[in-house]
Amino acid sequence: VGFGALDGDFKDRDAQLIGGSTDSEFVHHAWRASREDLAKLAFPRLADIKIGDALPELRVPLTASLIVAGAVASRDFTPVHHDKTAAQKTGMQDVFMNILTTEGFVSRFVTDWAGPDAAIRKLSVKLGGPNLPVITMVSPGSVKSKQGDELGIEVVGKNAWGNHVSALVTLTLPK
Repeated sequence: VGFGALDGDFKDRDAQLIGGSTDSEFVHHAWRASREDLAKLAFPRLADIKIGDALPELRVPLTASLIVAGAVASRDFTPVHHDKTAAQKTGMQDVFMNILTTEGFVSRFVTDWAGPDAAIRKLSVKLGGPNLPVITMVSPGSVKSKQGDELGIEVVGKNAWGNHVSALVTLTLPK
């Protein structure tokens, strides 16, 4: 309940609270019906997460610096990810994001929503159009499966070219 009073502070830091409980959504409903402080909690509890729930959208303005930094941080020194001339020789208009940086943004998107105690168990990605500087990648997501403390989250990263990435992330939340 104490964290509920701090929900605005977490949102100011682009974080979302998710409460864990071994109780069912029926028990949660009874709590909210009988206790005003629990009725006002703004963050979801694991038992309340349903298949089809939407995750808050992530918008990432892409810059050449971000794309190059992602490639270097993941030790991908392929010239098309840091050298505009090399990228243009392959027919691209500029440097473009590597797959490891894309996977990092997918992981960030899901763990920002699920919280720091979530553990990614599996990440499956399919790349589409490139991520280039001066466009924005927009990532919506939704809960596709739920079994015990394991969730399947579908993520699609879109940009001006269409889908950059389609991903399915399997993660567990603490009990």
